[in-house]
Amino acid sequence: MSIMKKFLLPGLIALATNVSTYAVEEVHLDTLICKEQVLFGDTFTVAGTFQKTITGLSESGSPIDTIWNIEVVDINLRLRLIANKTELKPGDEVALNAAIKAYESKGRALNLTYHWEPEIPSNTLSPTFTIEQTTTYTIFADIDLPSDVDKNAKGCHAKESITIKVGSNQELDIDDILADPSSNENVYYNMKGQKVDHPERGNVYINKGKKIMYK
Repeated sequence: MSIMKKFLLPGLIALATNVSTYAVEEVHLDTLICKEQVLFGDTFTVAGTFQKTITGLSESGSPIDTIWNIEVVDINLRLRLIANKTELKPGDEVALNAAIKAYESKGRALNLTYHWEPEIPSNTLSPTFTIEQTTTYTIFADIDLPSDVDKNAKGCHAKESITIKVGSNQELDIDDILADPSSNENVYYNMKGQKVDHPERGNVYINKGKKIMYK
C-alpha cells in the first residue's frame, strides 16, 4: 500500500461515517389554510401552493427537516381581538370585541363558528362581563369549507388571545387618594398608592388627601 493510500483511506472512512451519522431525515406533510392566515410566522395573503421547510431534531436527537406543502385556498379569514381595558381591579367590567371577516372569491356563503376559552357565558363576539383575576381569553374561529375543498385538509381556522390583568384593590390610584380628603386621617399611603402600616420618619406619604413628610 502506498503512503498516500495509507493516510487517505482512514480519512475517507471517517468522512463516510460522518455523512451517514449526520444525514438529515425528511418528513413531508400537507396542510391547507385560508388567505390572511399566519403559519410558521408567515402571513399568506394570496392563494396558491407554497413550501416551507422547518429544521429541527427528532426524538433520537438526529437532524430532521419537516417539509410542509401548504395549499392556500381562495378564501379569506381574518380575526382581530381588542379590549376596552387591559388592566382592571377585581369586580370591574371588561368589554371584549372580536371582529371576524370570512368571504370567498366566488361569492359563496360561508358558515362560520367560534368559541371562547375560557368559556364566556354570553358567547358573543362582543361580550361584557366582570372579572376577578388575571385571565387570558382566546377566541377560536372556524369555517365550514365548501364541498369542493378537501375535507381531510387542516382547514381554515384562526385564533387570537388577549390578557386582562387584574390588580389588588389594596393598591389605589394616587389621583383617587389625593382627590379624597375625607379618607381616614390615620391611614398613610406611599407614592405607589399602597397602604403603609408603619410610616417612617423623613419619607413622603399621602394622608387626608395631601402629600406630607412624616415627622
